[in-house]
Amino acid sequence: MKIQGKQQKLIGSKWTAVSPHNKEKHFELIGARKADADRLTTHTLRSVMSGITYHVTPLELQDTKKWRRGWQ
Repeated sequence: MKIQGKQQKLIGSKWTAVSPHNKEKHFELIGARKADADRLTTHTLRSVMSGITYHVTPLELQDTKKWRRGWQ
């Protein structure tokens, strides 16, 4: 399903992992996937260092103990 509105604006945004894993700290949000018209199920983040992609839920991304918006 096509992503619109607020979720579309997140594409390309930069994120910093509060606790880096495998020295990966900086990420770019490169995609979002919807389960149906009402629910967004996952965001796709790509590590700037390795290029590896990870999938996180919107709730995980909003958790300030795990993620901070922007590169810090």
